Amino acid sequence: MKLSILALLLTLFLTPTNVAQTSAQPTPPGKLVDIGGYRLHLNCSGRGTPTVVLEYGSSGNSMVWALVQPDVARFTRVCSYDRAYEGWSDAGPIPQTMHQQVYELHRLLKAARVKPPYILVGWSLGGMIDRIYSDTYPTEVTGMILVDSAHEDTVMGDKRFREFATGKAIPPPQTMKSSPPPALTPDEQKSFDHWRAQKVKDSQSPPTYPWTKLSATDLRLWRFADMNSKPISAARGRYEEWLPEEFEQVHETRKKRPHPLGSIPLFVLAAGKGDGNAHEPARAVQLKDMETLSTNSKMFVDENSNHGIPIENPELVVRAVREVHTTLKAHTALSAVKAMP
Repeated sequence: MKLSILALLLTLFLTPTNVAQTSAQPTPPGKLVDIGGYRLHLNCSGRGTPTVVLEYGSSGNSMVWALVQPDVARFTRVCSYDRAYEGWSDAGPIPQTMHQQVYELHRLLKAARVKPPYILVGWSLGGMIDRIYSDTYPTEVTGMILVDSAHEDTVMGDKRFREFATGKAIPPPQTMKSSPPPALTPDEQKSFDHWRAQKVKDSQSPPTYPWTKLSATDLRLWRFADMNSKPISAARGRYEEWLPEEFEQVHETRKKRPHPLGSIPLFVLAAGKGDGNAHEPARAVQLKDMETLSTNSKMFVDENSNHGIPIENPELVVRAVREVHTTLKAHTALSAVKAMP
């Protein structure tokens, strides 16, 4: 279980208001892949190249892509997955920094023989994870779609989130041998038990929009995957502790490379409604900056959606993926592809 504080700080986390605990564990839609003493859940469907890899937000699970993945699978291979501690995946090494998650995704794709190059689709904080993946493994990324993505200049209170960085070194990727997860303290176990009990209590209410858009089967899978989150101890530093440092690192790296994605096709999707929408001045600056990550990019504002575009308007995400895919197949600039409706 990741702390909900990140959602409050960044307003980037979408979650249903009710999650039921089921007595029988539903079969995961994908398979569990061992990446070194622990397993991550990977769900791939469709055929074709390049493979599309879907990355969800600050916390949650792969079922956030339930309305996107089937339609993308109609024209190419597409994979979603659960990060360590989440969904059907096992607990893994700590701390679970974004750099650790990038390392684990790379190991997962390699172990499952999902060959690069990839089109990365990152929603919310997943967009930052995808950018770090591209910086770490640049030859493996051939296109990117940022879906209402976080930005290194996200503001918390009266200053940028990255300005909370203290200059401490971001830990290098860990393994189960070098840094296995420690046991919870009594207080942490109590907090986790309270969290789970609250989920059970909330499950007495029917689902609210946009989760009503999911089929009964997909909603049940989402609920179980969310309830199946594993607790993570603060003994060696929780995920959120390192985020300001990582945001600051992305910022510093960007100053040296004005177009870190080079000329690969980049599609930036943005929410036109809700807090932090595309029309707020600070957010508009961030979106314009994200658009310049590549010299081959375009941006589209979804005026009818809040932050939860993958559930609220999955067709828009599918169309953006198709445009990037078409660009790569035709060897043309993204601007040459038919404009989105």
